[in-house]
Amino acid sequence: MKEMNYIEFRKLGLGNPSTRIVKLLRAAPMSAVEVAAYLEIGRATVSGYLNALIKSGQVEKRKKGRTVYFGLKKRLSPKKAA
Repeated sequence: MKEMNYIEFRKLGLGNPSTRIVKLLRAAPMSAVEVAAYLEIGRATVSGYLNALIKSGQVEKRKKGRTVYFGLKKRLSPKKAA
């Protein structure tokens, strides 16, 4: 997991937790525990937002051992899809 300095952390924004989570996951896939620690919000709250992001198709989850990692779904650019 990449360490973030205070300025990078503040750039994540102070608004909607979903937006902050998406911005955080741009850097690398993370577990719900890691996301909660970075954003300083409860794990249950993070899990709720992650589930909503999964249902919306923006985030996917992968299990590695006993840990579930969440990351942004890879999208094809219009040129590659054609």
